[in-house]
Amino acid sequence: MEKNKKSISDRLFSNKNLIIFFSFAVFLSSAALFMSSRSPAKNGVAVIRKNGEILYTIELDNVAEPYFIDTGGNILLVEKGRISVSSADCPDSLCVKQGAISRHSQVIVCLPNRLSISIENAADKEGVGKEDVPDAFVK
Repeated sequence: MEKNKKSISDRLFSNKNLIIFFSFAVFLSSAALFMSSRSPAKNGVAVIRKNGEILYTIELDNVAEPYFIDTGGNILLVEKGRISVSSADCPDSLCVKQGAISRHSQVIVCLPNRLSISIENAADKEGVGKEDVPDAFVK
């Protein structure tokens, strides 16, 4: 009769319950990640830099027709809400293989041509509210 009595912790943390709990947690986190990765950036600004200097800033939501930009070594394709490298003269063409970017904090980098393309917040580019945010904390 003692064998049939299980404590609450034994029933709560049984292998079956743990498998169900972790499966549900993985499903929820995967769904959240999928949903967040599918939404393009609103008011996203593509910042194109070569040798560390800004060549172009493009508000991706305001692009009416797709167009190309030649940066000397890379040809960029700018479309509504996204930007990509369509061709490059570098040996590995990893920047082309990366595909289009459309969300904040995404970056395309072409090291041989010293080119970087990043998607940033429009508010970050305008400096809105930057005075209220501390640069560093000193103890």
